Amino acid sequence: MSLPIAAAIAVLLFTRFGPDIPLTRTLRYHLAERPARWIAGHALRDVIFVALTAGLLLTGGQMWALLGTEFMFGYIADLSLYFDVLAVAWLTGAIGGFRRALRAVGTPFERVARAARARFGTAARARRSRPETTRSAPANDDGEGGAAVALAA
Repeated sequence: MSLPIAAAIAVLLFTRFGPDIPLTRTLRYHLAERPARWIAGHALRDVIFVALTAGLLLTGGQMWALLGTEFMFGYIADLSLYFDVLAVAWLTGAIGGFRRALRAVGTPFERVARAARARFGTAARARRSRPETTRSAPANDDGEGGAAVALAA
């Protein structure tokens, strides 16, 4: 098992740090640029589906033979949906934590900014209250004495 991993690491290092020869350019194109272009053109769920399919084909050949192709593709579709939802939930939680951290750290900065505005005379404009609007009768109310009709209903 360690020989394929060592070979993959050797190819990765050769592609990254090797001399600029046709073999390096070919490896970089087929192992980095082309997959990156494919991933950029597809949705996340498609990429997860292909990765899970490749993983189960490489490691779970017995499952394919026992359970059948249709079941396995359905199973992989369910797993890819699960991972997609899991990624969205994780991202939502991370954004919430980031906002809480900004709120906790932002309080001292707000005090400093307020003090600077007060010192240098760039205080915020005073708020004006909104003028009160009077409600008028609806445009389709043709009758007189709308209150009596409302009470009768």
